[in-house]
Amino acid sequence: MPVMEELSTGAIIYFFKDGKPHAVLLTQNGARYKKATNDVDIGPSGGMEGNDPIASAMREIKEETGIAPDIDASFCEDLSYEFEAVSTRPGPMQGKRVHIKKTRRYYLAEIEKSDLLRIKLSPEHLRWDAPSIEDALQLPTLYEGQKELLRKVLQRLSTQA
Repeated sequence: MPVMEELSTGAIIYFFKDGKPHAVLLTQNGARYKKATNDVDIGPSGGMEGNDPIASAMREIKEETGIAPDIDASFCEDLSYEFEAVSTRPGPMQGKRVHIKKTRRYYLAEIEKSDLLRIKLSPEHLRWDAPSIEDALQLPTLYEGQKELLRKVLQRLSTQA
């Protein structure tokens, strides 16, 4: 099976409610990617376009949620994983089943709670939720790598509440 390496950039979108940080979690539309599951994303992300990861992250946030928060690039963490799927990327592998080695580079993006009313999901996602990060860490639908990254976010934000 062919192997593809991908770098995506995005952000963990968060806001404070009652002094606790909450994260916007997105449920993928698995059918769009010919996957059997609707995985949960800890933030919008997508393929790099050009050489500016911040601009790519901002574009992905806008495309996937309809909102355009500022990005805090002082927080930059990578999450790497592997999976098999049908490639949706243009090129010779498009439409073929491939083994993907993916790295998602996450920044932080703060919004106001009222910004939740403006979220308009792209067809890439079925729904969104905004649990406290503490509650998100208890979700069985998140992978351990996602939880580890959310722990880092919680640690970073706990001093800002």
